[in-house]
Amino acid sequence: MRYAFVLSVLLWGSQLGSGTAWAQQPQQPLLTYTGLVVNGGMQPLSGVSVLLSGTSTAVTTNSEGRFLLQAPAGQHTFIFDYPGHLEVRLLVSQPDSTLVVKLHSTQPRVRPRGKAPRPGQGS
Repeated sequence: MRYAFVLSVLLWGSQLGSGTAWAQQPQQPLLTYTGLVVNGGMQPLSGVSVLLSGTSTAVTTNSEGRFLLQAPAGQHTFIFDYPGHLEVRLLVSQPDSTLVVKLHSTQPRVRPRGKAPRPGQGS
């Protein structure tokens, strides 16, 4: 009797374990996205935050303005954030080539003293 009880508990446990394994979804392979972040003058920006929207996945650009981010296949929104610059959101679907992202400064342009715009040329 005791043997039958132990055997039934073991069989029940093995079915429970196989049900758990069956419920797990296979992981999608990660794709590698690479890019370069520059300022308005096309100079590389170091330390830019690159965030994969809707996740906690984030990286920062290196001293050459480059980044490498891994994400599952599919469409993603990358968010580029850097102090003193406008945030950029970029929709990316395939890592076909290196992304080049230009961030624009939030600071107004300063004109050299004595250089006023000519009439009719705007600001």
